Amino acid sequence: PAAAAAATPAPAPAALAATAPAARQGKFSRTESAAVIAAAEEEATARGVTVAGLVDRADWGRGAKNPWRALAAQFPGRSARSLLGHVKRRCHAGAARRGDRWTAAESAALQRAHA
Repeated sequence: PAAAAAATPAPAPAALAATAPAARQGKFSRTESAAVIAAAEEEATARGVTVAGLVDRADWGRGAKNPWRALAAQFPGRSARSLLGHVKRRCHAGAARRGDRWTAAESAALQRAHA
């Protein structure tokens, strides 16, 4: 048995890495982000929901009906979870106001509400 194990060489790590796409990590480029958002909008339209509905629904399942798996197939190296998180961060209701400060009127209203 030891001779049989020695006769069958294990694949080199470089050969294994060449067969699978490398997982991407880090920030999405502007072009990649725009492509992901556009693909999510197309997927949402095809399913008859909004992008927010696509993001909010938690019970898509694990199979082919999961839109995030379909999107991940279009973006090699990006996982379904990373695409969901990216679209969730970019398309939520407050995303357009990201970085804005509270106005004086909003601050006063909040103080009155919690006084």
